Amino acid sequence: MKKLLPCLLFFFLLLIPIESKNPAFANDRVTIKYYFEEELLSSPSALIGSNVSSLSYATVKSLLKGREVDLTPGTLYEWRIGSPLGEKTEGFVANADTDLYYVPVATGEKRFVTYRYDYLDENHFLSETIEYPYGADYSVPEKINGLPIHPILYKTPDYGLTPNNELRKPTYLLSDLTVYVATQADAVYTVDGVSRHSAYGQKPEVPTKKDHEAVGFFTDPDCTAPYNGPAVNGLTLYVLWQKTSYTVTISTENETTELTLPINDPVLKEKVLPDGYEWTIDSEKITLPYAVDGDVTITGTDPKQVAVSGQSELQKKSISKDEIIAVSIIGVAFVAVGAYSLAHFLINKKKKQTKSKKSDQNES
Repeated sequence: MKKLLPCLLFFFLLLIPIESKNPAFANDRVTIKYYFEEELLSSPSALIGSNVSSLSYATVKSLLKGREVDLTPGTLYEWRIGSPLGEKTEGFVANADTDLYYVPVATGEKRFVTYRYDYLDENHFLSETIEYPYGADYSVPEKINGLPIHPILYKTPDYGLTPNNELRKPTYLLSDLTVYVATQADAVYTVDGVSRHSAYGQKPEVPTKKDHEAVGFFTDPDCTAPYNGPAVNGLTLYVLWQKTSYTVTISTENETTELTLPINDPVLKEKVLPDGYEWTIDSEKITLPYAVDGDVTITGTDPKQVAVSGQSELQKKSISKDEIIAVSIIGVAFVAVGAYSLAHFLINKKKKQTKSKKSDQNES
């Protein structure tokens, strides 16, 4: 047993962890130094085995503020590991202290921003492309093709109608961009053939129509292609209308008023009409309640006036006593004149016959 004790003690000591002197297995950190033209920009530490990303262009610009050196717009830079002539790197695994150098690799580099507006589809839009030096400080121009624009960039032609559609403007231009902008002037477009104005890039204003509501906008007269986009110049839209009510015009001798009946309950009832009238539509008498099936004019007439009017018509058609006497006198006069003329004619004829007989006797 005494001989086994040293062996057991040795075995137990082997089980005790021994601190490794290999930094790959220790909880150590390494230092990463970033340089530009021998100017130390930053020297953060990193955990052994961690992934390290190179500093961005914007970060380098920020670290160089207030120093005598700066990046040159139009010049493309790369990170080199170990020395200015080392291998290009954009990221690496930190295993040891490392020096990185930001070095120029190309000059005269350009980047292009295309500003689109009046976008109808990929074949119909207006735009202007502006050239910038690589890495140039960026701000939105005040005008595009001579038109004042709002200083907001959009990712798609939906403008503010789509959530999160605004483009975060880059501080420095490092890549080409295609963006959408809104003009400050109202958009001019047509709806059902009528020219309209709305704030550019906003939802088109829906027109109003009596007794109707708009179902939506469409890009074709048959209303088969829905449009939910913004108002832009040159847009042609059509509205699909849905009738919601009927207009009943109530006309009496005293006044004319209008009544609106909903489509789902188009029944005209007595209590909504003035009392004491007979109601007609196109001279046809109606009884209430009356089901309306379209815009209509209903005319109310006082029954007393109807009776008086009827009597007046009868009086006009009847011949008065005086008129009968006058007509009789005229008739008698015509008869008398006729009788006198006939008698005068007969007397003259008889006289002629008598003279003729006397003349014949004398000759004999």
